Amino acid sequence: MIEHVTGPEGGTDPQHPDPSCDNPLASASFSKDPVPPTEVESLKTKTSEGRARYCIRQDGIAEVQLGDAREGVLRLTRDRLDSLKEIVSELTVLAQAREIKGVIFISGHPKMFCAGADISLFQKIENRQQAFDFIREGQALFREIASLPVKTVAVIHGLCLGGGLEFALNCDHIVASDSPQTSLGFPEVKLGILPGWTGTQVAPRKMGLPNALKLMQSGEPIDARAAQQNRLVDHVCHESELESAAQRIISGDLRAKLPRLSLKDWIATKTSFGRNKTAAAVKAILEKKKLLHLPAPKKILESALYGLEEGIEKGLAREARIESELLFTPESRAFVNVHFAIENAKEIGRRAKPDMSQQHALVVGAGVMGAGIAGVFSKSGAEVSLQDTSKEQLERGRKAVERILEHSRSLSDEEKAAQAARLNLVQETPATEKNVSTVVEAVPEILELKKKLLGAISASVSSEAIVATNTSSLSVTELSSCVEHPERFIGMHFFNPAERMKLIEIIPGAETSEQTINQLSGIATRLGKLPIVVKDVPGFLVNRMLMPYLNEAGFLLREGVPAEQIERVAVEFGMPMGPIRLLDEIGLDTAEKVGKVIHSGYADRMRQPESFGAILAEQKFGRVKSQAGFYRYEGPNDMKGTLDLETLSAFSGFAGNPELSDEEVRDRLVLVMVNEAIRCLDEGVAGEEKRSASLQIDLGSVMGFGFPPHRGGLIQYARERGAKDLKLSLEHLAERFGKRFVPSEGVVARAEHGDGF
Repeated sequence: MIEHVTGPEGGTDPQHPDPSCDNPLASASFSKDPVPPTEVESLKTKTSEGRARYCIRQDGIAEVQLGDAREGVLRLTRDRLDSLKEIVSELTVLAQAREIKGVIFISGHPKMFCAGADISLFQKIENRQQAFDFIREGQALFREIASLPVKTVAVIHGLCLGGGLEFALNCDHIVASDSPQTSLGFPEVKLGILPGWTGTQVAPRKMGLPNALKLMQSGEPIDARAAQQNRLVDHVCHESELESAAQRIISGDLRAKLPRLSLKDWIATKTSFGRNKTAAAVKAILEKKKLLHLPAPKKILESALYGLEEGIEKGLAREARIESELLFTPESRAFVNVHFAIENAKEIGRRAKPDMSQQHALVVGAGVMGAGIAGVFSKSGAEVSLQDTSKEQLERGRKAVERILEHSRSLSDEEKAAQAARLNLVQETPATEKNVSTVVEAVPEILELKKKLLGAISASVSSEAIVATNTSSLSVTELSSCVEHPERFIGMHFFNPAERMKLIEIIPGAETSEQTINQLSGIATRLGKLPIVVKDVPGFLVNRMLMPYLNEAGFLLREGVPAEQIERVAVEFGMPMGPIRLLDEIGLDTAEKVGKVIHSGYADRMRQPESFGAILAEQKFGRVKSQAGFYRYEGPNDMKGTLDLETLSAFSGFAGNPELSDEEVRDRLVLVMVNEAIRCLDEGVAGEEKRSASLQIDLGSVMGFGFPPHRGGLIQYARERGAKDLKLSLEHLAERFGKRFVPSEGVVARAEHGDGF
């Protein structure tokens, strides 16, 4: 960890930094006992927040600090880039005059080196030429760092992503801590772009082409040890040894020697034959993963190959040109919209910042959802009590929590063991759990059962404890009628599986206080989740938008449209699975139950197709519960299954439209959701402030049921299609297939007045 200089009593003294250096870096060095720079050696200092700064130590090493702990997230902002440009120019002069013998780049932030570029910078760019010039400017800065005529070392603890990793790669050496918090990666592909500040040029040269492509095209970070094995990081050590390692590298006492490239990787990187073979293999992987329709992964390959073939200078120019084009694609706009939707959700969660180590969570119900929720709380550092009337269910719940902890990459082995020991199994009423701060009820969706249980819970815990119900369809306001202190009662809808799904719907009841909303949103954020706050309407937000899609799949089947076509069209559009498979995954009994609740709230436009009852009567509930539904499964772990022709035959009603085009099938499945999402936007289901509401709707659709991220969410998709096209398409569908497609008032008004979404 980057530590502060200690004051006379051994504690940090920010008001009285080391008097030997009036540069603020001296009061935020990464050593308890740094070699103090002299006043003469303390050079021009940038002290404003958000700017880099540096000082020269007595041993001739320059320390450059990118930022400090006051910043929630350390990014490469305009001010930081400008200050770095000035500093690097000054250090170049000093190095040429032999007044410094090395440069160490540190963060100053305890949790990250740098999280990458400030995305808002790219939002301000108006055209491709501006984008090209801005990217070339960043490239020039990083190559100037690479050209410093002294040894340079980047010291990494915590996150090092995107532009931050490109920055580090242009240093001669990277040393990183072995902490679980340390991760390095290129997430740009998840924004529909490539690492455009030298990333596609420097990473293949250091790591080898196959390793670099895997890192850049996946967008997933890796830990320090994996980074060292892949030649990304030169030296890994404990965080307390980072300073010593950096100093020893500069002095020559430590040789940070990268492992040799394997012969296979050398050929793949250094020869035309190897690069061509690598390109063919990568394209085959992208096709298998159904990613060839996305421009960024292909362009990353193109940029890296061009640079290796034509040289780094020509490669950098090509990289900048490709990046300036990618920034203006619909896919990039969509990905960026999802990025801001995630940031919006995080901002909701910042309204309160609970210390999870002081939280005692009681989860009532040790079924699949309850155990998953208990595992999520346990992973966050909270003490957890899991309550159920069944001893066997509790034991299964304990094992599930332990599995969740075991698979955590953010916890050390000691932390996993400590958290497992903090799990309490309670086979009785929750009356003894007086010290709980948050209760999550997770029993089956039966109104009277929940009411009875919630009444007992609210009477047994502190009047200050939050009492939440994990419901996907029942009215939170109605449930609150049996709760003492309804102002602290709220809906907290986890999505299955709770340990993996990032989204949480926060649903206030009629009497829920603002404080409760903020506190639970903060807890959700500390759980590593993304909260959206939605109205207590039938289906809330996510299920209300999803149900028309599932219903429409049923109507298509009833009309004789082949199940294979329905599934294929949905997957080709970008959904993670087809709607028929999704019904099996949700559970046909659950889908029918939730569907009835939503139908009762919205009448005929949410009407379910007939035949669900006949399938349920045959005990076909889906993959998890019965290994039978629209598909047949070899067991609960069979994630694919095969279509059950008998079930499909029983469900089909008539062959009215068996030859619909793929485009017609797509629009029927998708536009019925878009229409409902626009109603939710206009009705304030996700908030009255339109920009925030549209972001919550988009996040709900992407994170809640897998709407394709490269399409940005339902509102972003509407934005790209345009109101006029939506109106005409929906009117055409309504004329042919029924009133459920009649365009909403919001679609009609926007089409007539030229307004956007």
